[in-house]
Amino acid sequence: MAFDGLKRNTRAKQLMSISRAPEKYTKILKSREEVEELRDFWISCHTHRDADLDFFLFIGDLFPQVLRPHVVVVYEKDRPVAILVGRLEMSALPVRIGYLTLRTPSMRVVQISGWLGATEKHAELLTDSLFRSLERQEADIACFRYIDIRSALANQMRKVPRWCVDFVTTSHFHWFCDRNAHESFLSCLSRNERAQQKRRERKIAQNFRRRRVECFSGKQIERLVQDAEQVAKKSYQRSLNVGFSDSPEIRARLAYDAMKGWLAGYILYLDEEPCAFWIGSLRNGVFLSNYLAFDPAYSQFSPGMYLMIKVMEALSSESGLRADRIDFGVGDAVYKRRLSNHNRKEALLHLFAPRPGPILGNLLHSTMGFLRGLTKGVWTWWSAMRSHARLR
Repeated sequence: MAFDGLKRNTRAKQLMSISRAPEKYTKILKSREEVEELRDFWISCHTHRDADLDFFLFIGDLFPQVLRPHVVVVYEKDRPVAILVGRLEMSALPVRIGYLTLRTPSMRVVQISGWLGATEKHAELLTDSLFRSLERQEADIACFRYIDIRSALANQMRKVPRWCVDFVTTSHFHWFCDRNAHESFLSCLSRNERAQQKRRERKIAQNFRRRRVECFSGKQIERLVQDAEQVAKKSYQRSLNVGFSDSPEIRARLAYDAMKGWLAGYILYLDEEPCAFWIGSLRNGVFLSNYLAFDPAYSQFSPGMYLMIKVMEALSSESGLRADRIDFGVGDAVYKRRLSNHNRKEALLHLFAPRPGPILGNLLHSTMGFLRGLTKGVWTWWSAMRSHARLR
C-alpha cells in the first residue's frame, strides 16, 4: 500500500511539472542508434573522458555485463538541452569492509557516468525520469558515479522517498592540480616537496648508473604492458586485486586510448629495470590518472613520487605531450594531498526502486557505510589520543 501511495504522489508531481512547462519533456534512449542521433549536441558539451560519446559506446561493447544504453535526455522545444549518460548493466551492489568486497546478488543497475548540458536547470525532470524507470521495473538501482555533493542533481535525489535513496552517504575528495598557462606544475608544489624531489634525484644518481623515464604513446602497447606488469605483479595493489594487470580488458582500453591519441604512459627505468609506472589518458588538456604502481624493492628511493613529479614536469613542457590539469581521481592518498592544489567533495549516490529487494540492498549497503565511517572515526580519535599522549 505504501508503494502504491508513493507511485500516485510521484505521478501527480509529474503531471504538475508537465502542466507548468509543456514544451519540456524527457526521453530515455535505449539503443546505439538513438544515442548516435545526439552526437552533435553530445560533443558540443565538452564532457570529461568517462562521458565521451565514443568512450561510452566502447565501454558498452567491451564489458559483457552491459545490457544497453540508458540515456536520459531533456528536450526543450524538441531540442536536447540536458543528458544523463547511463548504461543498464547486471552488476552487484558493492558492499565493502575496508578492501574486502562482500558478494551480493546481481541486480539491474543504471550506471550514470556523466551529466551534460543544463543538468543543474533540469535536475528535477532528469531525476523524476530516472525514478520512473525504477518504478516501471526497468532497473533496480540507479548509481551516480562520484557526483559533486553540492550539485542540483545531488540535492534533487535527496527529495525522493527516504527509503529509496542512500540512508548513509560517504563523501570522498576528488583531487586535481591545475596550472596557469605559462607556469609549470612544479610551481604548484610546496617548497618542501620540490626540495624532496632534488634529494630523490641525488640519491638515485648516486646508486644507479642509468636512469630514465620513457613515455609511451601512439601504439606502443606491447612493451608498455609487459614492463608495467613486471612492476604491478610485485606491488601492494596486486595483493588487493586492484590496479593494473595484463588483462584483455585493460589491453583493450590502452589500445582504445592509443587509437584516439589519448594514451600517455610513463615508466621509470633504473639500470634498465622498470621500477615504477604511471599510465593515464591525456584528453583535451587533462591528464587523467588511470594506473600507477612501484616495485617495493626500490622503496628507499621513492620511485613512485620521483616518477610522478618527473611526469608533471614533462606535461608542463611546450614540446611533446602537454596538459593544463592533472586529475588524480577520487579517494584519499598521501601523494594526492601532496601533489594537488585543489579538490572537491564527491559521492556515489544511489536511487533504489520502491520494491523490497532493492530497499533491503539499500539497508545493507548503508549499514556497511555507517560501520566504515564509525570505524574510521574511532581510529582517527585513537591515533590522535596516542599522539597527544606521546607529546605530554
